[in-house]
Amino acid sequence: MDSWDALKNRLQGKGYTPQELEEAGVVIRKEETGSHYDRFRGRLMIPIRDGQGRTIGFGARILREDPQHPGPKYMNSPQTPLFDKGNVLYGLDMAKKAIRDANLAVIVEGYMDVLMSHQVGVTNVVAGMGTALTEAQMRQIKRYTSNVTLALDPDVAGEHAAARGLEAARQSLARDWEPVFSPTGLLRHESRLKAQLRIAALPDGLDPDELAYKDVERWRQVIREARPIVDYYLAQAQREEDLSTAQGKARTIERLAPLIQEIASPIERTHYVQALARLVQMDERLVSEQVARGSRIDERAARAPADARPGRQPVAAPGAKRATVTQSFGPEEYILGWLTLRPELLTGLDEDMIGQQAPPLSPDDLSRAENQALLATLLALPPQPGLPAEERLAELPDMLQAPAQAMIKEVRGRPPLTDEKLIKDLGDSLLRIRERNLKRQVQQLEFLIRESTEAEDRDELRRLHELMTSYTAQKRHIQKLLNMRSIAGVLAQRKPIGEA
Repeated sequence: MDSWDALKNRLQGKGYTPQELEEAGVVIRKEETGSHYDRFRGRLMIPIRDGQGRTIGFGARILREDPQHPGPKYMNSPQTPLFDKGNVLYGLDMAKKAIRDANLAVIVEGYMDVLMSHQVGVTNVVAGMGTALTEAQMRQIKRYTSNVTLALDPDVAGEHAAARGLEAARQSLARDWEPVFSPTGLLRHESRLKAQLRIAALPDGLDPDELAYKDVERWRQVIREARPIVDYYLAQAQREEDLSTAQGKARTIERLAPLIQEIASPIERTHYVQALARLVQMDERLVSEQVARGSRIDERAARAPADARPGRQPVAAPGAKRATVTQSFGPEEYILGWLTLRPELLTGLDEDMIGQQAPPLSPDDLSRAENQALLATLLALPPQPGLPAEERLAELPDMLQAPAQAMIKEVRGRPPLTDEKLIKDLGDSLLRIRERNLKRQVQQLEFLIRESTEAEDRDELRRLHELMTSYTAQKRHIQKLLNMRSIAGVLAQRKPIGEA
């Protein structure tokens, strides 16, 4: 309808005020006059519902395009108290039963893709809201399935959206932590993704709604024949990287190694290691070693002393002399205990770090695999301030509940602190963790530099010295921060009574 105020007038006739309609996002206020007009004038309005079927906003498709006044083809409601497009999956209320029954969620780009697919009987289909998938959206899908297929438009934008969507899915889906012995007999834990992530290759020139309308059986076939995520990235690397150069091969391994490492099936992991080795034309054993390390550690680091490797417990392999490992309560467990007990503290901790020109807390800061897994899980859960600790523990995977409970018990026994002092204490603990990690990295580099000197590998030696300079500077910066924070704390305690 071309009227500027038909919806406004109808809703006002039902008792709604202009201010309520503006807050709901269905009208827009003119700054010059203070009057209101319909946001979705000249558009087909599509209700957007939450997972329980309650209307929380609208999408709107333009009905007649005007070359003199071009506008977006689709438009969503603005951010409102009810509608946040980063937290909404269109069609989930209609699709959730089919997703659970099929144990698969198919994610498309637009409302029309969902509507047409449901109309022809393929009902396990939902859509994002015009942006890349978010972790909040993936958490909703996880309630019904761990298997996700992305069927996005066959263009460059669609390909980039697929890459962002796959990354969001990887970060949010559930994982198992599998103990793995390294060639030198050290025990580490590697994460294995408890999910299947796939990309559906749409025929050139056809969007999902067009394909579903023209040939529903072909649409079903496209979904069935979706490629695993690693196949997708192998093909992408082949297109984007210059595999005739050492840099192109290194970047390709860096992109693919973490994905291959996450594959649960050893047979599938071996298959993709072989495929990657063929792609980069390198010895399969070398590629396998890089994949085992997630591509982040130089191959000679495997021969470094055990105590020089950050994040690995010196546990002997079967048949070797076993070392005794004690599970102590350190700064990692202190931070995790408080964040499990009071997750709202994370915002203050991150702000503290950003204020110190330091990155926010990340699982990479932690050395033990179990602690990394616990933090990754906590970051994926909504904060829910005031939720009893017992209920939050119940949301954790079974293998993490006992250690998290022990951490909570420990921090509850500590002397009480104000929130301000507690956040500073958590920040100090995080800085000490980073100082420790950098010290270990410096030790590892010292070992590698000695070995490179003996081998007269000049290029490698120069690279290692550059890393040493960088890590040493970072360590000095953190030590300076800790000293300044310590002095500030002492001065605050000595502040005269009554001083502001």
